[in-house]
Order: sequence, then structure tokens, then C-alpha cells
Amino acid sequence: MIFSKTLAEHKSKPKVSVVLPVFNAANTLKRAVDSMLCQKYDHWQLVIVNDGSTDGTLKYLRDLDDQRIAIYTLPHCGIGRALNFGIRMSSGEYIARMDADDVSSCHRLSSQAYYLDQNPSVGLVSGQVTYMGDRTTQAGYAHYVDTINAIVKEEDIVHKRFFESPFAHPSVMFRKSLIAQYGGYNEQSLPEDYELWLRWLSNGVRMHKLDQEVLCWYDSKQRLSRTNLNYAPGKFFDVKAHYFHFWLAGNSDRIKQIWVFGSGKEVNRRLRPFIKRGITIERFIDVKKRYNVSKYIHFNDLPEADANGSRLILSFVRDRAGREAILTLLQQLRYKEGVDFFIMA
Repeated sequence: MIFSKTLAEHKSKPKVSVVLPVFNAANTLKRAVDSMLCQKYDHWQLVIVNDGSTDGTLKYLRDLDDQRIAIYTLPHCGIGRALNFGIRMSSGEYIARMDADDVSSCHRLSSQAYYLDQNPSVGLVSGQVTYMGDRTTQAGYAHYVDTINAIVKEEDIVHKRFFESPFAHPSVMFRKSLIAQYGGYNEQSLPEDYELWLRWLSNGVRMHKLDQEVLCWYDSKQRLSRTNLNYAPGKFFDVKAHYFHFWLAGNSDRIKQIWVFGSGKEVNRRLRPFIKRGITIERFIDVKKRYNVSKYIHFNDLPEADANGSRLILSFVRDRAGREAILTLLQQLRYKEGVDFFIMA
């Protein structure tokens, strides 16, 4: 560590440790820290991990003077390693995530800590986020935020986990004990938050989303999800394939066939990590009539779900209208999401 400010002695141990990794965010870090200082909750500490910033971040951190804030500076090592370090340095029972360019609502920590206190069987809680980017020029990202905000119920978080990451990463709070049980952030080249959620869900960790705003989510050009190859689409499908294979192994006695909605080069590219793991696709469902009827079936000829649940449908169609049409059709044919089908893209 090049520079550190450790926490002053507290009369009582903080309940919540907010872990905030930062890399070259001198222009936005103050608003993130200020949103912590305004919290309507007393039992927190803020652990800031400066991941080798080269702008004015370190100067701002040196000037911070609050006994609830601990600051550590490391050589640049990446967000996964910085997060794991920050968690090791934290002393709270609960870990709240925060990013250097976002703003937490003043009631965020109190609402999330209260929920975990009242629901000891739940391991992680998130909440609604407000998109602070330009909905005209960044319509795709805005739609993504709307999509994850609609994933609220616990069963939807489980059933839609292979579709999208169900949470904005800096909106979550979780029990620190989960790290000891199931491991912390993966430090390899992959989307570290999504991998963690899928790993914990695969181990039966219950997750919940509050139906209230907890975060203003900014969409800067420097956001890692835009600039870092760890968040490229192929990386997400690698993670999906790994944990889908894990899920499939637990349901192998029931599932005898896997059919896939979609065809063409893009779908084949998304399927590669699944095929690599030995997953066999029996048939493809397409909107076009195909001569190879043993391998393809037309959209309108899809049979109802069988009583034994032996047929699993995966949809890799990314077009929004097509995805909605597929979802409607599957529900009409009595397929149950998370049991008989998954939306994968």
C-alpha cells in the first residue's frame, strides 16, 4: 500500500461496510462520497480502495477527514482484486457496494440494512436505480436499466438470471459471511459481479430487490462496462454457459432434450461456450421453413410443454420484439420459466 488512512477506533463496530473501488475518478468521486455522508443511518464505514489512480483522485482522498472513512491505495490491479481487498479490510456484518461515479439515496443504507435484519434467510438485497444518462443518445443502456428494474420478485431474479445480470452492481448490499461460504469476487478476465451473482444463486443464496430507489446510476464514457473487455458480450456468455451447465447437471434426470430458439451466425457464436461444455442441442426453432425437419422446427409448430418436463427451451434471440413474442408463445404453450425454458439473450 502506497498510502492509507485507517479507521479511527469506533465505540461500536459498524454494521455496514461500504466498499468503493476507484480508478481515475477525480471528477466524480466527491459526489459519491457526499452521498455516503448524507446517509440517514449511523452504523456504517466507508472503505475506499484507490486502484492506482494517476489523476487527482489521490489528492482528493488525502484531504478527506472523517473517522468513518478508511482509504487504501494499491498498485493498479483491477476491480475484482480491489473489491476483495476492500472487503478484507472491512469490519461490517454487511457489505454495500458503491462506485465512484454514482450517488446513493440518503435512505439506502438504512432501508437495505433493515431488510437484511428482518429477513435473515436472505443473503443479498438490491433496489431500484434511476438512470442518469441520456435516454435519447443511449437508448440501449436506458432500456437495460428499465429491464433490470422490472426484475423485482425473488422468483424472477432466479428465473431470469441467465438473461441479464439482475442488479446494478453498486446497488447491492450482502452479508459478508457469504464471502467465507462461497468465495468472493473472481479476479479473472470476466464480469466479476455477474459471475458472483450466478455462483451464489447456484448455491441457493436468496436475493431480493426493494421496490424503491437506492441509487442514481450515471453512465459515463469511462464506465468499465463500456471500456473493459471483461464486460464484452462473449465474456457474459462464457459465464452463463458455466453456470447453466451447473444447473443442467442438477436437472439431468428430468431434461432429455434441449431446443434452441434462433439460428444463424450470431446465435451460433453465443452457443459456442455451451457446446464447448458438452451441451447438445437437439433442435432449432426458427421463423423460416427448413427442409431439415429433424434439426429444425417452425415457430408455429412448437408443441406444448410435455408433462414430464423433459424438453428444455433456450432462447438466444436478442431482438426485443422477437424475445417478447417468444415469451408469450412459451407461456401460452404452458412452458414455465426457470423450469421448462430460459431466456438467454
